[in-house]
Amino acid sequence: AVVHWTRQIKDVLSAQEAVETGEISGPLDEIDFWRNRCDDLSGIGFQLDKAGVKHIQSILELSKSSYIGPFLKLAKLIQVRRS
Repeated sequence: AVVHWTRQIKDVLSAQEAVETGEISGPLDEIDFWRNRCDDLSGIGFQLDKAGVKHIQSILELSKSSYIGPFLKLAKLIQVRRS
């Protein structure tokens, strides 16, 4: 599950490259992009705050899973960008 979540978070965070590389054709497209990005980040942020996710996170931390480090790093980025 954490591998899947990590990939999803990476996909959302890397979507900013569309703006930086000029793939957006006009100001309305850019407004839509940022509105959708805000919705995506907020949705992921709320999911990261759920008790089930926190429980899985704590189990992986206790077991010293190699997946937890990258996940926590991306989760922190989501929380920072959501603020």
